[in-house]
Amino acid sequence: ADIIVHVRDYSHPDTKAQKEDVESVLSGLGVQEQLENGLTEVLNKIDLLETDEKIGLLKQKKRSATEWPVSSVTGEGIHDFLNHIEKELSKNNQLLDLSIPIERGDILALVYRKGQILERKDTTKKINLTISVSEKELHFFKPFERKKK
Repeated sequence: ADIIVHVRDYSHPDTKAQKEDVESVLSGLGVQEQLENGLTEVLNKIDLLETDEKIGLLKQKKRSATEWPVSSVTGEGIHDFLNHIEKELSKNNQLLDLSIPIERGDILALVYRKGQILERKDTTKKINLTISVSEKELHFFKPFERKKK
């Protein structure tokens, strides 16, 4: 897995024990490296915290890149967490300029499934794209890479 996300009920009285239990199970599954590098944690139900506890948690978040306080009920923190996930998943992506023949809808569909389209310009014969794609997906698109002038 590229990212392991542990969503926990931060308002639960045994939230720390629950965290330890999950980390123990994950360690047994052989993902020790991800645990050591900082498991991404979604600290859910912050809407149920006392005001002082919530303020303290939000201040603590400013010092942590692995904990994401959220409320699935109010939506608070969700946008920041999703932005974090998007950045993490695309941090090693490559930019490619592609020129796909207009009749190759199969390749265009593959681009939409495997990459992110940053720019698109259609002509009568070609679809010219700038895409962001992970290194492991590059091989699909290299044959359509537009040559630099």
